[in-house]
Amino acid sequence: MTTVVACQKKGKVLLGHDSQATVRSGQKIRMRDGKLTKNGPYTFAVTGFADFITVLEDAELPLPEGDLRRFVRKTLAPALEALETERYGSCENALLIVVGGEVFTYSDGDIGIANMEGVYALGSGGRFAENYLLSLRRPVLSRDVKRSLEVAASRDAFTSGPFFVKEVR
Repeated sequence: MTTVVACQKKGKVLLGHDSQATVRSGQKIRMRDGKLTKNGPYTFAVTGFADFITVLEDAELPLPEGDLRRFVRKTLAPALEALETERYGSCENALLIVVGGEVFTYSDGDIGIANMEGVYALGSGGRFAENYLLSLRRPVLSRDVKRSLEVAASRDAFTSGPFFVKEVR
């Protein structure tokens, strides 16, 4: 699997990811920026199958309208679930979605809404990265996101460097 992390602070989001990925055949590959992709107003960080990144890049996704949280839950989540089901026959990927300066999680066809801490992590090393970031008693910086991925890699065989962090608005 992999590890992706997002930290939401005052309209900006730090997205971090490792470079290990798995293709549908089960083969492990290295990816530099391949775990992050953009489609219109959406930025996605992908865990699961690396080829789903191309599916997201090429998809015609609905544009946000009205209440963002309601839109993501009622419109975007079903659209993503349909993409996955069409491609894989079931929901096999987990995503961090950044839109309108907010972070949402997507897994098993369901959307997770903002949490109080603004820290999100998915993938096999996600809990290690998230725990590291939550242990900090100060605002999270780019170097902290990278360090959280290093911590995850030290405890999870499916997370490995190099690690990348990008600021998204």
